[in-house]
Amino acid sequence: MTTEIKTKIFLEKPTLIVFLILAIAVIVHTILTVNISVLIDFLPKSIWFFALCAFIAFEQCIRFDRDDDGKIVDNFSLENVVGTFVGYIVFLSIVLILFYSFYIFFKDMINLISKSNINSYQITFLGGLISILIAYALFIFRLRKRLEYGLSELVVGFYVALHNITAIKGVGNLDSSQLLVILTAGIYLMVRGLDNIYLGVKKKPS
Repeated sequence: MTTEIKTKIFLEKPTLIVFLILAIAVIVHTILTVNISVLIDFLPKSIWFFALCAFIAFEQCIRFDRDDDGKIVDNFSLENVVGTFVGYIVFLSIVLILFYSFYIFFKDMINLISKSNINSYQITFLGGLISILIAYALFIFRLRKRLEYGLSELVVGFYVALHNITAIKGVGNLDSSQLLVILTAGIYLMVRGLDNIYLGVKKKPS
C-alpha cells in the first residue's frame, strides 16, 4: 500500500481526524497549564503497569498457532516478547497521557463554564453531547481493538480506584458500605477491562 493510498484512506475518516486534533489540543493544554511537579509525582504510580505489559507480551508470544496444513507453530522468541512488551508500554503510555489530559481539559472547561453566563439547559446539552460522542468513539474502538480497549479500561479503572483510595484520607472514618461505594467504579472498570482482555486474547485474528 503506497503512501498516497494510506493518506487517502486517512483523509476519508473525518472522525479519526477530529479525534486526533482534539487529542493534540488537550495534550498541549495540559502541558501549558499543569505544573511539571504534578506529572513527576504521577509517574511512580505508573510503574505497576510495566508488569502488566510484560505479562501480556509474554502470554501473547507463547501462544501456539496453526499453519495452513494444521500443524502447530511455536512463535515464541525473545525478540517477539521484547517487541510486544515495548509496544504495549507505548500504547498504555499514550492511553494514560490522553486520559489525564482529557481529565484536566474537562475540569478546566467545567470551571470556565461555571463562571460564565451559560444557563443549566445549555450546560446539560453540551455535557450530554460530549458524553455521547466519547461513548461512541470508545464503542468503535472496542469493536475493532478489544484487547487494547481492555488494557486501557484496566488502566483507567486502576487509577480511578487509586484516586478514590487516596481521597479517603480526607473523608475520615468510613463504614464498609461507604468504602464499597467509593471503590465500586474503579473495581468495575478493572473487571470489565480484564474481561475484554480475555476476550481479545481468545479471539482469533481474521
